Amino acid sequence: GMTDLTFSLPGYIWVAICVVSTAVYLILIRKLKDSTGLNEMSLLYYNNILGLPLMLAWLLLGSDELSSVFQYPALTEPTFL
Repeated sequence: GMTDLTFSLPGYIWVAICVVSTAVYLILIRKLKDSTGLNEMSLLYYNNILGLPLMLAWLLLGSDELSSVFQYPALTEPTFL
């Protein structure tokens, strides 16, 4: 926009992709809810179960975040938990 001092076309494209994909996701969830009769908690449960393998694969193979977690110095302190 006119007041955006750091205009970035790729940034606006990514935001547009995010907005469209979120809208499509919400429409699909609404149709799935209506066609299956599942409530919100059931849909949330199945969504998390289906997404878990992808997230675990990324955690183990696509990033080094897990090793960073284990290197955190306060991880073993009782007050941290």
